[in-house]
Amino acid sequence: MTEIITGMRVIKMYAWRTFWRCVKQIRKLEIAKMITASYPIGTNLLLGLYGNRLLDVAMVITYALTTNEPIRASTIFVVVSLCRVISFSFMRRIPRAIQLSSECLVAVERIEKLLLLEENREDDKSEIEDGELSEGTKIEANGVCCSWHEETTANTLKDISFEVKSGQLTAVVGPVGCGKSSLLMSIIRELPVKKGSLKVGGSVSFAAQQPWVFSGTVRKHSLWQGISGNKVQKNCKRLRPEKDLLPDGDQTMIGERGMHHGIWLNTSYPSTHQLQYLATADQIIVLKDQPNENFSQKLFKAEEKQTGDVKWSVYGKYFKSGTNWLGLVCLVFFLLSTQNSRNVTNHFILGFLPPSTERAAFIYGMLILALMLFGLVRAYLALHIMINSSKNLHNKMFAAVLRSPIFFFDTNPTGRIQNRFTKDIGIMDDQLPLTFFDMLQLLLQIIGVVILNAVINYFTLILILPLLLLFLLLRRYSVNATRPVKRLDGVARSPIFSHTTATIHGLSTIRAYKKEEEFFKMFLCSSRQTYRSLVLIFVLDAGLVGVLLNNTLHLTAIFQFTVRQTAFIENEMTSVERVIEYTKLKPEAPLENHKKKPPTSWPGKGSISLRDMSLKYSSESPLVLKNVSCNIKSEEKVGIVGRTGAGKSSLITALFRLAEPCGNIVIDGVNCLELGLHDLRKQLSIIPQDPVLFKGSLRRNLDPFSNHSDEVLWNAIRDVSYERKNIIK
Repeated sequence: MTEIITGMRVIKMYAWRTFWRCVKQIRKLEIAKMITASYPIGTNLLLGLYGNRLLDVAMVITYALTTNEPIRASTIFVVVSLCRVISFSFMRRIPRAIQLSSECLVAVERIEKLLLLEENREDDKSEIEDGELSEGTKIEANGVCCSWHEETTANTLKDISFEVKSGQLTAVVGPVGCGKSSLLMSIIRELPVKKGSLKVGGSVSFAAQQPWVFSGTVRKHSLWQGISGNKVQKNCKRLRPEKDLLPDGDQTMIGERGMHHGIWLNTSYPSTHQLQYLATADQIIVLKDQPNENFSQKLFKAEEKQTGDVKWSVYGKYFKSGTNWLGLVCLVFFLLSTQNSRNVTNHFILGFLPPSTERAAFIYGMLILALMLFGLVRAYLALHIMINSSKNLHNKMFAAVLRSPIFFFDTNPTGRIQNRFTKDIGIMDDQLPLTFFDMLQLLLQIIGVVILNAVINYFTLILILPLLLLFLLLRRYSVNATRPVKRLDGVARSPIFSHTTATIHGLSTIRAYKKEEEFFKMFLCSSRQTYRSLVLIFVLDAGLVGVLLNNTLHLTAIFQFTVRQTAFIENEMTSVERVIEYTKLKPEAPLENHKKKPPTSWPGKGSISLRDMSLKYSSESPLVLKNVSCNIKSEEKVGIVGRTGAGKSSLITALFRLAEPCGNIVIDGVNCLELGLHDLRKQLSIIPQDPVLFKGSLRRNLDPFSNHSDEVLWNAIRDVSYERKNIIK
């Protein structure tokens, strides 16, 4: 999922719309495991609630077979009360404890596996020595051999020897895969030295091949190396025009993808402000030095947070996502049937025992069997509906995120998007079905007990109704306090995910500048925000209000737990609320337009014509390109030049319709704005400045849909001067 989010620009421009099938396949396997686990979980829930009935019937049958005395209500009352006490602990608490313990062991094993990974041995002087060097020497390597994997015999670098003097500018050249980047990694202690010696004198400054920024202000990025503010201001006077474009100057917040929506992209049309590289261009497009009004926007939006009660429409969408009306009717039927069976068993055992002991035992056994059958079907059906709701809402959110314009990914950190797919979906998968099912069972039990008690003696309503109102008021007070905390918790986790992702991506740069401790403190600062909430815990101890046989005792016992579960439901429904919010993201234009299809041989020549083309990244933002018109002939080499923020990359954004332009973009006589996005993008080609590699084989990255033969792929590899021997199978 992280790969898809970070590589979304490439996926969109290459029209790899089926690339995310791997996520759907993994999710499908996950749902299958959840459905398999729902059967023992449903059985456990049933036994935890109605297990005492099995003990009741076992004792009644034993009593009937071993004695000839009639069953008296006083005897049954004592038996049922004792069975309830035993079953609550034995059939509900113990299985739940076993389940949670097993989940805890899995989590501990994963954490242990991570903690036992080999650490960076930067203090091992046998690998890299910060020793005394000869005068004027800064780097000295003698017979250096390095390998990324200790268990492999093949060396990434073999017998490397060189010396770099102070003040020298040394260039490292060689074909693709020869080890240029690995040599730099060995100098900054990212690649361990297996043999030889490598000595580095003085401090190291490192500029990564791929630009890396983290979430923070422009000033924080400038000062993170410990340089004084005055020195930075003195060295950055030339950047004052760019600084003036930012809404808050050097205090402007930027995200992990940088400040502008596309300044990192180049294509076969080189976009640059270095004029010396344009000697071979057939045509040069110069963008005027005009202020980019898009910079006046906030570059980093705060995450939205809902307020007030969770709306009833959220509950409705949750259940509608899991089943149709027929499924809901069946669920209600089995909910009511199970509760009715329970009421009948209570009524029978405590109030209407037949004179024959054997007959009583037989009838009671049949009633318990019916109760268990209805209860099993109810449990399995309810869990399947809620698991299906989680699956469908995840799929809808995933599809909505994938179809969102690129502006959405530029203004939302990766961690914020991941938070919805991890924490919120995790709650919907693991916690919400169990809590919701518990709440439904308990509510129906309360309603059934109240009705049964009212039938037997309606005076009990005088005591039950005030108690019910008291618990409803306490629940309301508790939910009003805990629901905002739950929403804050969902928002507060996003910075943790964002910081972790940014740290992993920039790990080599952080280590090169020895800033590990600083980033660890930043992580602690983000994580502490999650736990600075005020938590209010209410222990609602319901007193005994009029005991009417065993039902009233049971009623007072489950009141508090029912209030707790209903409060938990509303808190956990905030995750459903957040997922539904992402299902409503505004999509891009249609992927295909069946009314307007390009010719099969299109584009044949590659001529491009822009006519009064304008572009803005969202409906609320101002125009970043205004009435641009130009003609690019077939086979021309075109350079696009202009200062930072002038809109060079915005032309590429418009050409691939990553943001929807207005006007006309005509390629070989076909208006691109009338085509479907997939039909347009799959006919264009682009080489992004930042390479994106997806986890998997080299073949999968070169040909993700297996459209080409081995010969074609090897020819492509040879064309970029990459040796076959450098590829490790």
